[in-house]
Amino acid sequence: MKQILFCIFLSVTGVVFSQNKSELAESNVKKAVKLIDDGFPDEAIALLQQAKRLDKDNYIYDYEIGYAYFLKEEYKSSLIFYEKAVKYKNSNDQCFQMLGNLLDISGKPEEALKTYDKGLKKFPKSGRLYLEKGNVFWNQQKYLEAIRFYEDGIAAEPRFPSNYYRATLIYCNSAEPVWGMIYGEIFMNLEKNSKRTAEISKMLYDTYKNQIQILDDTVKVRFSKMNKVISNVFEDSITDQIPFGIGVYEPILLISIGKVTAININTLDSIRSNF
Repeated sequence: MKQILFCIFLSVTGVVFSQNKSELAESNVKKAVKLIDDGFPDEAIALLQQAKRLDKDNYIYDYEIGYAYFLKEEYKSSLIFYEKAVKYKNSNDQCFQMLGNLLDISGKPEEALKTYDKGLKKFPKSGRLYLEKGNVFWNQQKYLEAIRFYEDGIAAEPRFPSNYYRATLIYCNSAEPVWGMIYGEIFMNLEKNSKRTAEISKMLYDTYKNQIQILDDTVKVRFSKMNKVISNVFEDSITDQIPFGIGVYEPILLISIGKVTAININTLDSIRSNF
């Protein structure tokens, strides 16, 4: 009986000790994150190293250490820790995102793309990984390739705002601003009261002003130049469908404009409400 009680005591003690280690490690992470936010990355790194020794199976310590080095612009050191972070069973898509970003910063865009693809195999619904794939091509000014991945990201994770943001920037500066208007409106519904929201709001306003012409009793709108649908933009495969821009968006917008005689903030609000 005494032996049984002793075994139970050891078992309970072990569980409590394990819980205490885990709680201490978690507490250290919270302190370290605050130190990073307050501008003390070196102190945060030391604390995270202590926490890692208490909880060796969690990616978060290598992730945060890597981020601290990233903020210090010590990218080689940061890269080492993100290479470790992606190998944990409980790693997340942000580990692959940061590793890929560091490879891109280091002048290795092809390796960055491979890293994002590895992440997408594990996290196929990750909008941020599609975003970063698009950003590789954005940085190379290959916008047609970039938009492909931003739109893939929108399809994979519709509530992730950054892909809408990038897509809006591209389309509003293209011959097809119609899609910039749509993506921009969705973006502003997903991300409220940020600098990016203000930027997109102004871009949409300027695009409305530029693409709507009111002369006397004549109204002209020009949000799309495409008069044929390309079902696969990368293969130039054309269908007989009427394009959304000239077949749907522009006619409805004309009806929404109604008897408006000038485009300004007040009339634009009315047009958008009618749309």
